[in-house]
Amino acid sequence: MALRPGGNRQKGHDGERDIVKLLQPIVELVIGEKALRRNLMQSREGGYDICGLEHLAIEVKRCETLEVEKWWRQTLRQAEEGKGAIPVLMFRQNRGKWRVMMFGYVGAMVCRVEIDMATFGLWLGEDLKMRVRRGEIRALSGFYDGEGAQVGGTGEKAL
Repeated sequence: MALRPGGNRQKGHDGERDIVKLLQPIVELVIGEKALRRNLMQSREGGYDICGLEHLAIEVKRCETLEVEKWWRQTLRQAEEGKGAIPVLMFRQNRGKWRVMMFGYVGAMVCRVEIDMATFGLWLGEDLKMRVRRGEIRALSGFYDGEGAQVGGTGEKAL
């Protein structure tokens, strides 16, 4: 089977689109807006692969040969350039499931952890809710906390 020109690049673009499709419903549920998009200028200007949640430095890799350590270093550099954004590496091999590498707590210690996409989705939803409560992110639709009070829903443009 011949490789098509730009095949790896196309897989990377497809991976970024997959991630936007997976995360967008979570973002919309909490803040009520389609905020996520691919960074189309990343090869020229740098920056995260996924834009819309600037507190997250999301790097996406879809490649058969895993180079996780190399990708993690790239993700850390992007986060540092993003003025303290949270580094998040999302990767998968062909026919494999998406995996997420980020910092997390193991007991009281913060270390690099690898989790599945469902777990990341739960974390992302709670992280966004916390940021809305703190006033760091505005939510169009809002959500209800554990006591039945609405949080957010300002009617203003989110983020």
